[in-house]
Amino acid sequence: MRNAAIFGMLTHERRVRTFVALTEQHHMPSVAESLGITQPAVSIAVRQLEGSIGVALFERTARGMMPTPAGAALALRLKRAWAEIRHAVADIASLRGITQGTVTVGALPLGRTRLLPESIAGVVAKYPGLRVATMEGSFEALAASLRAGDLDFILGALRPVEYASDLRGEPLAEDELGIVCRRDHPWAKRKRIQPRDLALARWALPRLHTPNRTLFERALIARGLPPPNVMVETSDLAVLRGVLLNSDLLTAISPRQLSYELGAGVLTLLPIPLRDTRRVIGVTRRTDSLASPGATILMEEIARRSPMILSPMHDKKAAAA
Repeated sequence: MRNAAIFGMLTHERRVRTFVALTEQHHMPSVAESLGITQPAVSIAVRQLEGSIGVALFERTARGMMPTPAGAALALRLKRAWAEIRHAVADIASLRGITQGTVTVGALPLGRTRLLPESIAGVVAKYPGLRVATMEGSFEALAASLRAGDLDFILGALRPVEYASDLRGEPLAEDELGIVCRRDHPWAKRKRIQPRDLALARWALPRLHTPNRTLFERALIARGLPPPNVMVETSDLAVLRGVLLNSDLLTAISPRQLSYELGAGVLTLLPIPLRDTRRVIGVTRRTDSLASPGATILMEEIARRSPMILSPMHDKKAAAA
């Protein structure tokens, strides 16, 4: 009986959307407005489902209608199942030689500047029936969306294999941090900078415990140096760019995140390699799902372009010299 009730939801798109929307928005009037239905219709749908399954799916709290553990588990499964059903339409179309549907990508910082935008541009030019959407956030937030079926894959720094058995990473290239400053910085013309000089610098860095900040601080510790003297904490590239261009602050960042500014010569990469900050960039997918035709095409385009775009920035600078 419980399985029958859940199967009935899957055959009724509005019921799935109503239930899932309430687990996300926690507010019946908001769900009703977003779906174009009445608030009583939302309430009836929830009561009918709870009655059919025989368990409470929501509880009223000061924060709104929050899913119970059973409700959260059901929402995860339904979202994943509905994502697979949506992919079936694209699969059938691909058998007729038509590529269509929407690909949703979780975009982490290391892939956002060039690799993902250029790959998307290449794919939509070839396949006008394909749509691409991106979602930004921390890896943990994006991984939750990937598990729920809201994302097709994540592009960015991979996590260790032991991070989660239900996710798998497909490596594309390695990345390491570099130290960047404005082109007129007093250190910009130096041929050599000693590691101990870093203790004298002032920095613009991400907040504590973010991946970049943690990698950089570990690199300083390995060189016997004190923690960085951080004057500005930000992960916003627009803010960081403005701070660097208008001050003598340094930053430690993947150079490819500022590749346009470095290429234009408004910022410069200092000759201080940080080999011990290397990470692997790649695609993260769920282990228990098949990619849609559109997602497969985009991942193949990313893999094709990655050797050209993701070659190490320090190596490029050395070759140019």
